[in-house]
Amino acid sequence: MDTAKTRISLLEIVGALQNLQMQVDILQVQNATVQTQAISPVTPSPQESKIPLLDKFGSDHSQFHSFMNQCQFLFLLCPQSSYTDQFQVGHIISQLTGEELAGASLLLENCSLS
Repeated sequence: MDTAKTRISLLEIVGALQNLQMQVDILQVQNATVQTQAISPVTPSPQESKIPLLDKFGSDHSQFHSFMNQCQFLFLLCPQSSYTDQFQVGHIISQLTGEELAGASLLLENCSLS
């Protein structure tokens, strides 16, 4: 191989290495951004934090399926507001009345004592 071809090959290799280093730098910045977003708690905007109230559910068991469908639909519409299962359960319990609320309260008390 002559010197001119060797020099061109070396320049191509150096150019490829510089290109790869640039791509690595970009990926590191993107990775840091993703990690920061994963660590930072999600804070809902004031609009997102306003979850519409469901119809209260009490002793009319014929309304149970409608109530549960409302809950499911609500959490689908407001995914940012539905952070955890605990939040969803708490929101549903807050819409119970009468014996249903008393039963849910009793379950919560028993679970917290366990």
